Amino acid sequence: MAAWGRSTLTQQVLQHYAGIRVTDLDLELVCVVSPEDPDPTPYVEPWKYIEIENTPLGKKWNYGVEAMIDLEVDAVMIVGSDDFISWRYFDLVLEQLRRGSEVISTRDAYIYQPPSEYVAYCESLIPGVGRTLTMGAIRALKDRLWDSDAPGYLDSSLMRRLRQTPGLRMHNARDMDNRDFAILDVKLSGGPNIWRLVKSTYPGKMDFVNDAGHCLHIRRTTYIPARQFFSDYFPHITNYQALGQSDPYARTT
Repeated sequence: MAAWGRSTLTQQVLQHYAGIRVTDLDLELVCVVSPEDPDPTPYVEPWKYIEIENTPLGKKWNYGVEAMIDLEVDAVMIVGSDDFISWRYFDLVLEQLRRGSEVISTRDAYIYQPPSEYVAYCESLIPGVGRTLTMGAIRALKDRLWDSDAPGYLDSSLMRRLRQTPGLRMHNARDMDNRDFAILDVKLSGGPNIWRLVKSTYPGKMDFVNDAGHCLHIRRTTYIPARQFFSDYFPHITNYQALGQSDPYARTT
């Protein structure tokens, strides 16, 4: 994980992964922070923190991969500082690793912008979060998942490098039952997100815009009640409307 700003949400994400418990899985948790961050990330055990300048982003994220190589892990999962992954996904990734997959990704993601009462399910989004690569795949990419000079668009950078590396056993989780797990991207209104939600007047479509004015259109979108979603996938987040603002794990009356 690489962190910058929005320290309250980042802390909540760090706490979420610190509480993950999956049979046969030992997690090494590494967070890459930057000394010039005006809203620095709080310390959460048992995360390991390493420090490097924030730009370029490709170099910052690759620095995290270098730390994982030094820790001699078997595989690396990519997680952003605004991303929540339900524990069941880790079980499914372990299963695919045992079958010999070297690169594992999913096709779907959920997007939530608090304090909304709805979560958006985006089909065929193929998010970068949750993508898992074995050490063999990382070595095939010459220990760099992203172009080191990439200022952003890291998903595109990694996908391009994967396409340029033939022979990898890739598994896109299209045959996984997406009802078994959830990958959630939290968008903060007015926050320093790379992509910010723009309300769409078209049903079944979401628009996002970044600071450069580029627009991302997501079609085949459906909306589900947030209360049911969090109850099903993240029951420990009882005060979901407080994500990024105050303690979302506190029980509300």
